[in-house]
Amino acid sequence: MTFPTASRTKRNPHLFFTAGEASSAPGLRCTKCLRCGQHAVGAIAACAACLGRELEIVAAGHEATIVDTSVVHNPAADFAAPYTIATLRTGEGMTLFAPLVGAPEEMAPGVHVIFELIEHADGTVGFAYRVDGE
Repeated sequence: MTFPTASRTKRNPHLFFTAGEASSAPGLRCTKCLRCGQHAVGAIAACAACLGRELEIVAAGHEATIVDTSVVHNPAADFAAPYTIATLRTGEGMTLFAPLVGAPEEMAPGVHVIFELIEHADGTVGFAYRVDGE
């Protein structure tokens, strides 16, 4: 798969970076506290862990572990039903809710997944997580 670049229209651009938009992109658009190293999804004004304001926006969430999954039986945007969504714990310690792509039978708590850009039928770019090695 070719990675979509910053020139492509993104769905939810506040949530993720495409290749070329940030160092180590593609990945989730996160804030990293330079004082304690804590990561948070999105932009924040102060670190929740140490209240530090020395922050930088980074691409993170490249890999995660499935905490729990659920199968959705109604279509949403370009996700044809049924599709799987999951609560994930990233390597940086963030917890988030995201779609999964791939074989549903391999998606279970404890399974390692990786961040992936996906191109939708309308040409926009989104993201999901895929079981590592699939």
